[in-house]
Amino acid sequence: MSIQIESPIQVKVSGRSHVFSCAGGQLGTLIYNKKIASFAAAEGLPLSIRREPGITASHYQMWNVKASQGGEFFGASYRWSIYIREIRVHYGNNDYLLVARPGWMRGYDLVDNKRKRILSIQPSGFLSRNVTITIDKIETELACIVFAYFLARTTWVRSVFPGASLEQLGERKAASDAATQAATRKAEELAQAMMPGGVKKAGLDQ
Repeated sequence: MSIQIESPIQVKVSGRSHVFSCAGGQLGTLIYNKKIASFAAAEGLPLSIRREPGITASHYQMWNVKASQGGEFFGASYRWSIYIREIRVHYGNNDYLLVARPGWMRGYDLVDNKRKRILSIQPSGFLSRNVTITIDKIETELACIVFAYFLARTTWVRSVFPGASLEQLGERKAASDAATQAATRKAEELAQAMMPGGVKKAGLDQ
């Protein structure tokens, strides 16, 4: 019988060992460091997370581990600068964002592209090393939960200062989308102006 994932998930931290469990039972153990990690699931294939070389501050990929054939790809993360706390998370066909939680407390929220919270990762207590993961989207796969937790732990201290609210994130995304659309229109107008007969149409004739 498969273990049912129930919210919240408790993560007990002991050195590099992070044990995941919930009311349904123990889910698995993550052996963690900042460049590579492995997750031994209570059921299913183990997972491997490794840092990819490159110019990004957070570029990790997650695979499962198969004995005699190539592993299956699950997700990747991107954070383009050490000065940016938001981490883009691509899992399967989904695009998520890992953002510092509002308020003066360590922890992160994973939100979707509509800024709806998927799960929250936060300390179990003020001085506790253990972590509580509250799942808002209950169908979220364990591999995605583990990946988000690993990424949060790689920049755990940076989450002490409050993050933007979900409303502010939505406004920021809308402004970014509008700027991108405006830049695209400008580029299209310039391309038309460069074509024969396109100068007048683009309103650039003298």
